[in-house]
Amino acid sequence: MTKDTSVPCQLLPESPAESNMRTHFISKPLLGHILFIIVLGALLALVLVGLKHNDVDFRSFTPKTIDDRIQDGCEDCRKKLQKEPDTCNGCRKLISKVLKDYSLKWTKNETNHQKLRSLLINNCNGFQKAFVTQSNSPLGTTITYDGEKRVRTVNEDLFNKIPKNAHFSNKILDTCAVVGNGGILVNSSCGEAIDSAQFVIRCNLPPINKDYGKHVGKKTNIVTANPTIIQKKYSGLREYRRGFVDDVSVYGESLLFLPAFSLPSALA
Repeated sequence: MTKDTSVPCQLLPESPAESNMRTHFISKPLLGHILFIIVLGALLALVLVGLKHNDVDFRSFTPKTIDDRIQDGCEDCRKKLQKEPDTCNGCRKLISKVLKDYSLKWTKNETNHQKLRSLLINNCNGFQKAFVTQSNSPLGTTITYDGEKRVRTVNEDLFNKIPKNAHFSNKILDTCAVVGNGGILVNSSCGEAIDSAQFVIRCNLPPINKDYGKHVGKKTNIVTANPTIIQKKYSGLREYRRGFVDDVSVYGESLLFLPAFSLPSALA
């Protein structure tokens, strides 16, 4: 029979150094949490002070309908629009004044109209020079790019690509509409008012399908497209072109205009 020589397990007291180490080990996480709470509280205090200093009223973020006194030719649009927070000092007041002045009934001043028309014709002749055609850019003509200080000479290849004329008569119209592609007409129900114009210009290949037609209309006489759209969305029409054909087909027989002479890369 063997003799049991095992010694009972005893808990020895910690040395001061070991006690110190345990104290620090336990305190560091707790200290981190305390510091985090202090920093968070300071940040919240700064935010509240800043909001109070700038007189920000959280109630101003509640949508409010525009003053019923402000009306224009598209009443449905005006009723559906809502006030946004005043993002700059005095902006809302200025915008309200512009809307109020714009809502007044317009009366054509024939004298001023003819004067402005004469100034435009004499100084820039936009009707003749707004579009590059075979009539205003014959063979040998130099065309200056507006985005770079470079010129391009109209050779036979380029001459055959540009239209003979601008396809516009000199007829004076009473109403027109210029519709952008920024999305501000979403849920406005302005489509009918836009389509009532005699001439409608749309910018940057905007969507006018059934989901948007009610708000932006469908009638189109001219639609524009930036070269960057052709490059990025349709790969410069170098490969798959079906998507481009499908997208522009919604504009029917309208004219498609591109700023071909902004940059040399815009014209293949």
